[in-house]
Amino acid sequence: MKATKYMILAQVFALAALIAASCDKFSDDLQGLGARVEKLEDSLLIAEKELNQLTLLAQEVEDNGYITEVLIDSVDSTLTLVFNDGDTIVVRQGKDGADGVDGKTTNDLGLTIRKYSDGYYYWWCNGDWLLDAYGNKMRASGINGQKGADGESNLAAIVPRIRINSDNKWEISTDGGITWQKTGVTAIGKDGKDGAPGASDQIFLTATIDEVKNVAIFYLLDGTTIVVPLYTED
Repeated sequence: MKATKYMILAQVFALAALIAASCDKFSDDLQGLGARVEKLEDSLLIAEKELNQLTLLAQEVEDNGYITEVLIDSVDSTLTLVFNDGDTIVVRQGKDGADGVDGKTTNDLGLTIRKYSDGYYYWWCNGDWLLDAYGNKMRASGINGQKGADGESNLAAIVPRIRINSDNKWEISTDGGITWQKTGVTAIGKDGKDGAPGASDQIFLTATIDEVKNVAIFYLLDGTTIVVPLYTED
């Protein structure tokens, strides 16, 4: 009889230990999931900011803009580039004129801009031109390269929007978020691991200053380079 009681107690303790271990694992899984979600949300914010900056860059180039001031943050290794109209772009600083391959990240969506044969920049995604609801290529700098009537950059109507759907895959909108297109690109890797770093969380790679040619060179993750002149006094 005592042996039976001991066996029952042993089973109870074993079951309790198993439940405790399962609870700990469940708690760890929840914490890990929360960290991954937070990381993806941060990546999305970074992507949205850089898409806006990319639009601004295209706009400045098409308007024959030039850079009047370069501010270097040695702590964050960033460059703040001030244009002649007062607009600014902040981007990571390259090293010794290199394109920063050592710090390269993955842009799985391939969302960037490219110059077309007409001399204007258009949005490029997944190896092809990004099209609007009417099947037209989307100008990165807006219609005729013009800014809003108030003089501010008209970004809302021309910058693609991205989000993560319930299947943990990226979607893109070309109409300000009214409709969304599936891309098939996974934002969270296999076995719950994050992508590297998911998709499209960084558009700019680096920028460098060429003091000999007196230009700023922007390096995009897909290999595209955009050159903007620096202002010099005669």
